Amino acid sequence: MNTTPYYTKIRRLFASFKKNLRIKINKYNWEFHFYVFVFSLCFSVSVFIILMISLHLSFKMPNTTAINWFTVHKYPKQQDIFYFIFGFPFILVLSIIIWMLTLWVKKR
Repeated sequence: MNTTPYYTKIRRLFASFKKNLRIKINKYNWEFHFYVFVFSLCFSVSVFIILMISLHLSFKMPNTTAINWFTVHKYPKQQDIFYFIFGFPFILVLSIIIWMLTLWVKKR
């Protein structure tokens, strides 16, 4: 029977993952990392755009008497806020995950 606490197993697994990732990062030159990250960034942006198109999100224009760029062009400000709060972390995290998976799968 294994009496090792669950958090100790997770800690060991995470330490092993960090060690292997560090070895693989140092194995390849910076150009490889750059190209993989640029590709993953382009892929992440494409996935985000496809996701936003497929979800058909619509933002309601707030009622206001102010005349500014948003009201003249009928552009809701909450759309920008949503894209920044959801899109930026989504693209960044997905790009990093793709980069890490590429390093994990790549064998030399």
